[in-house]
Amino acid sequence: MKPIARIHTDLPQKFGIPRNSFLAPHLQGCIVFEPEYALNSAVAGIDSFSHLWLLWRFENGEPGGGVADVAGDSARAGATAGGSKAGIPSTISGEAPDSSSEGAALPHPTAGKQEAEDSIATQTAAKNTDSEVPVGEISAEDDGAGSAAESASAPARENTPVADVADARAGAGAGGSKTAPATSAPAASPKPARWSPTVRPPRLGGAERVGVFATRSPFRPNPIGLTCVKLDRLELTDAGPVIHVLGADLRDGTPIYDIKPYIPFADCHPDACGGWIEDAPWHELDVDFPEQLQAEVPAGKLPGLAEVLRQDPRRAGSKHEPTRVYHLAYAGLDVAFTVDGDVLHVVCVS
Repeated sequence: MKPIARIHTDLPQKFGIPRNSFLAPHLQGCIVFEPEYALNSAVAGIDSFSHLWLLWRFENGEPGGGVADVAGDSARAGATAGGSKAGIPSTISGEAPDSSSEGAALPHPTAGKQEAEDSIATQTAAKNTDSEVPVGEISAEDDGAGSAAESASAPARENTPVADVADARAGAGAGGSKTAPATSAPAASPKPARWSPTVRPPRLGGAERVGVFATRSPFRPNPIGLTCVKLDRLELTDAGPVIHVLGADLRDGTPIYDIKPYIPFADCHPDACGGWIEDAPWHELDVDFPEQLQAEVPAGKLPGLAEVLRQDPRRAGSKHEPTRVYHLAYAGLDVAFTVDGDVLHVVCVS
């Protein structure tokens, strides 16, 4: 199979991608077709549906993006969100169509989200290839790069005392002029990722094992992802159709293999059983996000950011390190935060 399209989102790194689209319904994305499939006739009638299924590829062999890469990845994401990539409409930026009434308020999860498990849309790669534990915040202990890789081009970002955040801001600017094509040329077939018959889902704290086919781990024999997104609107352009979606829990640039309509009478099973997931209720963090820092985030991007933070972007089973500063690349921004118990504190947005 080869990709028919690529999705462009506000998350250029694996760190922070929600484990289910229903956990972050305000995350915006736009699907841009490869030239061979960029035909307006191919999407005729699609705007009569409210939701779509996306079949896509887990890029397990691709780097997840380390701490030292946050500034550059944020700049590229900002270029995407601003519409400077060829073929990507500038309307991906700005207000989300259904968030105008929310302003700077941090939305709370909708009912039923706790039923959602670490979905096939989990793009977070695990360090252990037989694990489903997300690894996003690469540190010296994780990838061997150490702080030496975080040279003058990027300040030290891991294990940074909160008092030093102001110093870190200097090198964390999200601006930049780098651009990239809207759709990358099809790459050679990715290296097959190793897989294991058992994995350790984040839902179980990254400690207990279950069979890989009883999970939605990205480390599978065939790295195929499945996500249900809300169709926001269809845009027909001279270069082909662009599909705008919400609940886009995929990494920026993820290749899409197919798009199918969600059909309620066939796809919805109200009496379905959630298996072992029902015995492990989803736990969310409280987010302390000062208003002056919220003001640094475009209003249309704030609800999605709040949802991402609430899900706790850290790997499952992370140690209690209340002074450690984590960095999330989101919508052209570097969002720095700490976690103390059940409270996530946003300490810097740049």
